Amino acid sequence: MNKHTLYYNLRDAFAEEGCPICRLCSQAVDRYLSHLLYESVNDPGVRWDIRRSQGFCKEHAWQLQRKGDVLGIAIIHQDVIAAISRILRREGGYKLCLSPTYWLRKVLPGAVSEAARQLAKGLAPTGVCPACRQRTEVELAYLETLLQHYTDPELQALWRTSGGLCWPHLQRALPLVRDEAPLRLLIEMELPHFEKLCDELSEFIRRHDYRFGSKGFGSESDSWIRAIAKISGWHGQP
Repeated sequence: MNKHTLYYNLRDAFAEEGCPICRLCSQAVDRYLSHLLYESVNDPGVRWDIRRSQGFCKEHAWQLQRKGDVLGIAIIHQDVIAAISRILRREGGYKLCLSPTYWLRKVLPGAVSEAARQLAKGLAPTGVCPACRQRTEVELAYLETLLQHYTDPELQALWRTSGGLCWPHLQRALPLVRDEAPLRLLIEMELPHFEKLCDELSEFIRRHDYRFGSKGFGSESDSWIRAIAKISGWHGQP
């Protein structure tokens, strides 16, 4: 089976800290945001896409802020805020005041709530955060690459000595499995990681017992941090 860039990126990511899929997705989003600021701020198609989503989700908006391109960020958000202002004026003004239920809202309290729900519907974004969409596409590509090359000895060796996939990405990999062999391998590769981490957490907890004295901690000292990354996803620097 031919190996391509995604395979080598995945192989290298297994040798790094944290879930390899999380790391690769984080890198892809970081590249996307850099390209947006330095190459695509004034691209009409890109701006239209960002207007549809009404900007970025909180996580990616602040990741964009850390890039430090204040002019590019201002241009993007001025466009989004102007679009939201137009929507508010249209939906909250004309449609709300001249709708067929206008007179009902004067006499029926429940009609006000219905009008508010309709207004919320009209104000909702029509697209998803572009950076989230980029992350989802990259995530799928690398999970499929992992399942495509699951028999590769080098990849398996790196997988065994790594911390493995985070729980969310293991869950997302399962619906992509089509045969019993890769399904068994996913469990075979990941179960030892969970069991080892569980043992380390037990030891970490035990050493906090006052009866243990002041003998300090061993390799389990950061197990509580690795537990967060394992269960909720790695959130380190790309």
